[in-house]
Amino acid sequence: MRFTQALDFYQNNMARCKSEAEKVGFPLQIKAISGGGGKEIRTVKVLEDLEEGFKICMEEAKSSFGNTELIIERYLERTRHVEVQILGDRYGKVIHFGERGCTIQRLNQKITEEAPCCNISDGIKNQMYVDAVKLAESVNYFGLGTVEFLVTSKEEYYFLEMNTWLQVGIL
Repeated sequence: MRFTQALDFYQNNMARCKSEAEKVGFPLQIKAISGGGGKEIRTVKVLEDLEEGFKICMEEAKSSFGNTELIIERYLERTRHVEVQILGDRYGKVIHFGERGCTIQRLNQKITEEAPCCNISDGIKNQMYVDAVKLAESVNYFGLGTVEFLVTSKEEYYFLEMNTWLQVGIL
């Protein structure tokens, strides 16, 4: 769900935000749509904290990005962050290069990556590979990139985002 009103009109969006939050459920996250690298994210655990989190996130989004658009989404606790590396060619063919675990983070920034990702079954990895390739093929993706997922302790996984580049770490 997107909120596109300017900061001055944030209260006009609060009724809609509360309605959508009840559909999404708590805990949830409010994020700046123009954000990245963990900036302008607020976790809201109960309805009573929603308005404050919404206002703070909107102010930070305006200050950092000049854009007050926000999204809300379900917050999944104790997940693993897994990236599937992909390559798409000019002819519509996409392949994957396995996955990396990016769970060790500080302030929503990766500290280390592990490849292959441990403590996730091969069955879930293979399903993520299939879904990452399908997603990239559906948008005619060309180049290197990552399709990122959050994996719960019950081995359910959820799409997080797609990055149109590979991040390479050098030690």
